[in-house]
Amino acid sequence: MRDRRMQFGEMPVLAHAVNEMAERLEKQLQDQRALLATVSHEIRTPLARMRLLVEFARDEDPAKRDKQLDELDKEIVGVDGLVSELLAASRLDFGALRRTELIAYDIAKQALERVGPPDAVLEDRTEGATFLGDATLVARAVGNLLENAKRHAGGAARLRILERGPRIAFEVDDDGPGFAPGEEEQVFQPFYRGKNEGENKGLSVGLGLALVKRIAEAHGGRAYAQNREGPDGKKGARVGIELARS
Repeated sequence: MRDRRMQFGEMPVLAHAVNEMAERLEKQLQDQRALLATVSHEIRTPLARMRLLVEFARDEDPAKRDKQLDELDKEIVGVDGLVSELLAASRLDFGALRRTELIAYDIAKQALERVGPPDAVLEDRTEGATFLGDATLVARAVGNLLENAKRHAGGAARLRILERGPRIAFEVDDDGPGFAPGEEEQVFQPFYRGKNEGENKGLSVGLGLALVKRIAEAHGGRAYAQNREGPDGKKGARVGIELARS
């Protein structure tokens, strides 16, 4: 009899756990639907522009054709970046991290080569520090930090690599307008578009820094954003990640 009472007493606990799991699954499905709807809308625009650019290039004077092809190339790069972000997000959803020993400096160099700022912005204070992480995802996170500075402030003023106890940090400084009050937390929310994004938003759907945060947390760390004032008196933003060393 006592065992039966204990079993009945556990039923509400089990029911509550099942309900919580169902709510989490429903929220994930809602987020997936919102993401698919947003991305579908965002991809249609560049695809339509690509079709027009191809038609213009066919009929255009050969002297102007290079400009049309450059515009087409920009659109293709934008779509490719968006697809890459979605693939990275799906790897996180399925917990498909492949951890290997990484050299922090190499990750930063890889991100710089992809995004484009000169190597001169790189400041490594770790003397060859290593950590365990997924090379593709961490490079994507650092690249997104650089892309964020490019979008909001014309480019990164500095990419710094630091050691903070059991964590390794990558942080990007820019000389832009910084964050509005309270925006430091909002920038990591999915689909958030900054107030200063303006004409530089490109194909952004507000997933870049949201993905950065998820990658940092999947590596036992965190993402952070703050306004800064440099030693030269210049103001701007600082956005970074800290990752567990092991």
